[in-house]
Amino acid sequence: MLSVLFLTLILSADAAAQGSLTGKWEETTGSGLNAALNLTASDTALNGTFTIRGRTMTIAEGKVIKNTFTFKAALEGEPEGFSGEFKGDEIVLARDRNGRVDAITLKRVSAGLTGKWQGQTPNGMSLTLDLTANDRSLTGTLTREGEATPLSEGTVAKNAFSFKATLNGETETIEGTWANDEIKAWLTRQGPERAAVLKRVVK
Repeated sequence: MLSVLFLTLILSADAAAQGSLTGKWEETTGSGLNAALNLTASDTALNGTFTIRGRTMTIAEGKVIKNTFTFKAALEGEPEGFSGEFKGDEIVLARDRNGRVDAITLKRVSAGLTGKWQGQTPNGMSLTLDLTANDRSLTGTLTREGEATPLSEGTVAKNAFSFKATLNGETETIEGTWANDEIKAWLTRQGPERAAVLKRVVK
């Protein structure tokens, strides 16, 4: 049983690491390449695109092993290998033939509040928010226990938001905060002590 549990924990950790690689990344080092990655990691495979100086190339032979990855991209018409290492919201990427001499650093591009979020209320009810944030306005739907209702009067200010929704026939005001891939939302009348926690749904 302990061996099975240990193996499960390892596989779960690997899956989490791979999942964290999924997303958009932009270069922060001043190499002049203006490099960007748009990645999707699944199991041990990696797909997506690699952009240099505005030219976008499809990634080939992408592989993920724990917190490292490799892929090939056609530079100047010839496939060339790249290797990277990621931790949290940072990637260090290097061309295989040059080693880490000219490695560049890329940072994760925050997807913002727009997207689908799932979680539970403090009393265990399923909760889904499907949100679209545009400047300071917020629209979308709230689904609780399979019952969907549109949002109204939605506003966004930095990492905080609020909106109104009809729940059990009553109009409720909901407030919340968000950071990276987590939302905390609560009924205004109950306060943040009764916050529901929702996680971003990665496609």
